[in-house]
Amino acid sequence: MTRVSSSSINSERATVTIELVGMLRHHAGRGELLMAIPDRLDVISLLRELEEKHGILEGLLLGEDHESVRRNLLVLVNGREIGVLDGLATLLSDGDRLTLLPVSHGG
Repeated sequence: MTRVSSSSINSERATVTIELVGMLRHHAGRGELLMAIPDRLDVISLLRELEEKHGILEGLLLGEDHESVRRNLLVLVNGREIGVLDGLATLLSDGDRLTLLPVSHGG
């Protein structure tokens, strides 16, 4: 397991486990990592942090506008899809598990 530390300072720290599934695991070279974040960070901010500041999975998580996730990515917090929570504004707290699951389908 790899630990990634957030660059934010002067705030209470929380640790979130990020689970990478499928091709994301392959591209990242690992299936899980721990990330120290400011307590109560939202999902979109964490995804931006992963892509922009740490270069993890760059281009695989966020849409071109960096305000949305790619259409083929399912995001879960503690096993619940963020669409049934507060979407990308879902706040993460210490001990949460964020699962990033690429979805592929065809006809």
